[in-house]
Amino acid sequence: MGGRTRAADTVDLSRVHWIDVAKALAVILVVVYHVRASMGYVFAAPSATSSAFWAEFNETALPVRMPLFFLAAGFLAHTAIARPWRVVVKPRIVALLWPYVLWSLAFAAVAGFAYRPEKPFGYTLTRLVSLPFANSAYWFLLMLPLFFILAKLLQRWAAAALAVALVLAVAAPWLEAHVFNQMHWALVYGTTRIARYSFWYLLGCYGFRLLSRTSRVNPLLLLGGGGAAFAGLTLVAESLDLGAPLSFVLSVAGVTALIGLSIWAARFDAIRRASRYLSARTLPIYLIHPMLIVILVLVVQRLGPPPSPADPFAPLVVPLISAACIAVSVIVYDRIRNTRAAWLFAPPSPTALRRRESPGEQTPSATAG
Repeated sequence: MGGRTRAADTVDLSRVHWIDVAKALAVILVVVYHVRASMGYVFAAPSATSSAFWAEFNETALPVRMPLFFLAAGFLAHTAIARPWRVVVKPRIVALLWPYVLWSLAFAAVAGFAYRPEKPFGYTLTRLVSLPFANSAYWFLLMLPLFFILAKLLQRWAAAALAVALVLAVAAPWLEAHVFNQMHWALVYGTTRIARYSFWYLLGCYGFRLLSRTSRVNPLLLLGGGGAAFAGLTLVAESLDLGAPLSFVLSVAGVTALIGLSIWAARFDAIRRASRYLSARTLPIYLIHPMLIVILVLVVQRLGPPPSPADPFAPLVVPLISAACIAVSVIVYDRIRNTRAAWLFAPPSPTALRRRESPGEQTPSATAG
């Protein structure tokens, strides 16, 4: 009995470790994507070397970036869907809707001055109107509660729900071209993301046992096989202009490769510790880094854009700014998560507020993920 328990614990710890690495990889890819998109606002004439390389990188990573994020989120929610509603409403729904609304409002208020300086309030109004429909910089935080509610409501029909979500994911490019574009503009963004990503979240929730068994496969087989398939499909998609029709197959191959990479990387203690630290802070990184980019753009607008970086150093600009955004995000979060400003990341708890006001009491540590 004792030996079986230890073995089970080992498997469980290994599984959590690779999910930590996957979450860390996903949030890094998201930050890189947003930083690259801002280069035209930061430099008067972004270096062709920097822009071309990272534009191509982001385009290549498009099929895997958010599917990996949703897969990890669904995997971590697989036990919560079996719990009573009264237990999960706050941590799985309210705790995400709170920062979604709060940070979306803040972003809408200031981002227009950076990205639409000629009509900043028009930008703000558009964002406010489309806020309920996930047309926000923080749309991921609205999709997560929605997918969780669906996963919980449909768990008795998990196979059927997963099959429908699979059909939507495969058909998403066709639906976007022929159905969604006929809808009201405010509905298109969120509807598209439901079609593209609900499968991956439900797969994480309902297929956690399969993913657990996958984690025992030689990770180099997953990395090599998935990576080779992804590279070959990417070349075919680019040469024949089949990026949209092959997007789901590209996602399957790319996510398989990144799962293999995550399982392999989790074997190294330093990577395991770093990814555990980052994966516990994906929420503040996701929330803070777009605001940091807006601040950078506003500063550049006031001071004047710097010259384009010299070509030998141009490819380093995006990763350096991305690393700085991640570092500042976690530093800010770690500094204020146990202070009165913690409401920036989680809905304020009356109990926690009373504890902070009570002299001599130590505030419990907070976490986010």
